[in-house]
Amino acid sequence: MDICIDSNILIYAFNAQSQFNARAEAILEELIQSDGFAITDVSLIEFYQIITNDKVVSDPISPDKSYKIIKDILLNKKIEVLETNIDILKLTFESAANYNVRKYEIYDHLIANLCKHNNIKQFITANDKDFKKYDFFDLINPFSGEKKKEAEKKEYNKVIPLSVPSIQGNEWKYIKECLDTEWVSSAGRYVELFEDKICEFTGAQHAVACVNGTAALQVALQIAGVRPGDEVIVPTLTFIAPVNAVKYLNAEPVFMDADDYYNIDVDKVIKFLKEETEFVNSKSMQDDRSNEAPITINKKTGCRIAAVVPVHVFGNAVDLGKLMPICKERNIKIIEDATESLGTCYKQGKLKGKHTGTIGDIGCYSFNGNKIITTGGGGMIVTDNEEYAQKARYLTTQAKDDDVRYIHNETGYNFRLTNIQAAMGVAQMEQLPEYLKTKKRNYQLYKNKIDKISGLHLAATPRYADNNCWMYAMQIDKSVYGKNREQLMDYLTENKIQTRPVWHLNHLQKPYRTCQNYQIEKASVLMEKVINIPCSVKLKGYEINHIIRLLQNG
Repeated sequence: MDICIDSNILIYAFNAQSQFNARAEAILEELIQSDGFAITDVSLIEFYQIITNDKVVSDPISPDKSYKIIKDILLNKKIEVLETNIDILKLTFESAANYNVRKYEIYDHLIANLCKHNNIKQFITANDKDFKKYDFFDLINPFSGEKKKEAEKKEYNKVIPLSVPSIQGNEWKYIKECLDTEWVSSAGRYVELFEDKICEFTGAQHAVACVNGTAALQVALQIAGVRPGDEVIVPTLTFIAPVNAVKYLNAEPVFMDADDYYNIDVDKVIKFLKEETEFVNSKSMQDDRSNEAPITINKKTGCRIAAVVPVHVFGNAVDLGKLMPICKERNIKIIEDATESLGTCYKQGKLKGKHTGTIGDIGCYSFNGNKIITTGGGGMIVTDNEEYAQKARYLTTQAKDDDVRYIHNETGYNFRLTNIQAAMGVAQMEQLPEYLKTKKRNYQLYKNKIDKISGLHLAATPRYADNNCWMYAMQIDKSVYGKNREQLMDYLTENKIQTRPVWHLNHLQKPYRTCQNYQIEKASVLMEKVINIPCSVKLKGYEINHIIRLLQNG
């Protein structure tokens, strides 16, 4: 006989509750009617152990009945039982190291050696992955298609989350090193290593790790010279963090509309600066800025426009090539909120080859749990200005002028990233190139199919940049699709698909309703018709197809 079956074939055949019962019975009948088959004595022991265990099978077979089944197998002339002997055991133990056999794999290794010793050419098993290391027989898994379908069915019973981290690299190893060496706080080699890795990847000259992205934005704005009473131009369509960071410094936000890519409308910013502000000599200011360079004043409020915070929403690059000239001309700092766009890179014009976050005066990244890489929390300030970098490092470590005697000449912050978080960040950075490939591949898979559904559209990315595809934004035309945003979200929630609406517009948030806003139009439309759909790095192709089928049937 040159065919051996694994114990799971017998288990499926004698377990009426198994989804593979009929197929396994047919396999046994077919083998018996032909030349028969072999089975190892080890497999029979496994078979007995499982079918009598009420914790494993829903309808266990009694020991007496199980023995009768095995007795019939032993007496059947068409079934050969491969017996273990001292020589097989010796061979099994001696070769275990060569096959990198772990302790719980030793029984499979023994079965494989029994097959090899008896010149078995084919091995039929539902667990082909457990035996793929052995090249001396051909593996046959008669349930591969059925098992995959069943696995997918089980997955569909689970919630498909919007965006969760992927922890599959050296995270455990590097964090364990921190614990073993007891370097767990803001001191330790991984903090600087993480900063170096960010610089290496983005091309920024300096990086300063922070406790989170919001803290990075606050410090960046302060370093750039934003002072109490100043104004900062921000998008209304964004997570509220950059708006709050402006307020932390007792400055005021001025809200701008969104463009087709959910980003700040650069054309409206330029129009606002040209029509609603004036560029004046700083001597007109009644404070210590009277000897500084000319400044931009808001005609309506009389306040200085100190900075613009362009947010690269969902990873889409803001058209900074168009915004930069007027900001430079008007002495307005650009603080990039690149918290969602690590890995997004410009591919056209003067900015070609540059990463988001490295264009303006200062850039900020976030490593929150839902970002493309995560440290659990965490953020990073990047800049090419050495003076800014030194100031950022100073402020984020409590503004210590003397580390030994604790002299502080300014108000600082406890904003430094911990070594444990940085260790995780280093491990995540090692996987970032693959994460970016996966994100882009999944985005394209979604887009190819969603755009064919009447009334649904997956938002495009800017042509002038290579987008990191962090978050997938789907637009809904109720008049065509038949459901509005809330109805579709409810439908997907019922089917265990997690989604979220785009953020409530910031100029409508209670703390900011009295702040100035300028020609808000498109952002209001986008807020009503956009939802984000699952986009995790670990998202599987069949999960995407399942979501698309739900959208098609919605």
